[in-house]
Amino acid sequence: MAFVNTKAGVTVIGVFALIVCIHVILSDDDYLKAIQGGLNENASIASNASMVFDALCTCKKNVVVNDNDLNAESKCGEFATIRGRGQRVVSFSLFGGDRHKYTEDLVISIEAVKKYYPGYVFRLYTNMSREVEGKRYEVDTICAIACQYDFVDVCPVDALRLPDGQPMNTTSGSVWRFYAMLDPLVDEWHSRDLDSRIDEREAEAVRDWRDKTKAAFHAMRDHPYHTVPMMAGMFGMRLLDEYKDALAASFSEMTTAANFTSPKGIDQIVLERHLWKVVLKDIVVHASYHCRMAPEEKHRAFPTRRRESGNTYRNYVGSDGHDYDVIPTRFPVCPEVCRPTNHKDWLYC
Repeated sequence: MAFVNTKAGVTVIGVFALIVCIHVILSDDDYLKAIQGGLNENASIASNASMVFDALCTCKKNVVVNDNDLNAESKCGEFATIRGRGQRVVSFSLFGGDRHKYTEDLVISIEAVKKYYPGYVFRLYTNMSREVEGKRYEVDTICAIACQYDFVDVCPVDALRLPDGQPMNTTSGSVWRFYAMLDPLVDEWHSRDLDSRIDEREAEAVRDWRDKTKAAFHAMRDHPYHTVPMMAGMFGMRLLDEYKDALAASFSEMTTAANFTSPKGIDQIVLERHLWKVVLKDIVVHASYHCRMAPEEKHRAFPTRRRESGNTYRNYVGSDGHDYDVIPTRFPVCPEVCRPTNHKDWLYC
């Protein structure tokens, strides 16, 4: 979500909407079979891939295996380690919530990464222990979905350890996805919310940062209510060696501050307190509002114009895509300084 949480818009592909709907009338076992059958046609096969067994979800995937001359271990798990170096990752956390909603969000988000971030790995950080009461169905459903996509990795937080040796699942679920920032096999990483809707506006901003700037870090603010420096589901980075130690220290501070009893929104709080100071002097921020939050940050206007529909503007980055989740024209227009230099006429930029 994205008001100090986050959200954004893509359409549910017909077969997935149908699968979610039929869950209402099917048993759990029948629902899992429906997912497996409905998603099978969406499995991707790379021509230069090798068939690799995913021990966590007990299925085979076609994976491009890169060199891992460092013999390093991924901060996601065994299967992510097999992929080797040079990974570009979009990561999400899954914790709490009702099972019907998360299934829909998971499929939509996977399809969105497939469309807007081709060549990237989708990582889902979640508790995969089948021994937890009521958890087996959820784990089986996650695996039923993940096994249909070669580019999806599930990161079992119940089996992962933090750098200090503590179990990862003792921290707040909202910060699990941040663990990718310490992964020695990842070159580029982005943090996103599972209930946000990735769209072209977001993807174009990321490409603008990635291809037209050399900044190590990237963030987006696209709503009048995006009033914190870094939205937890709207930032990313190139994982450069020069920031390795600073990021490790920052991550340790964040996970110490955000334990499993922390309130909602703790991810936003720890980012501002512990990561912002690290990234501030080497960050590009795409912002349509609040584009001068700190003098050191380098602002860039969003390269695409917002979609207009009646008296609303619908596609802000971080939206959940629902009709009510819009920027109405009664809101302030974008400050002129936040608009593109060649499009000062974009009032809702």
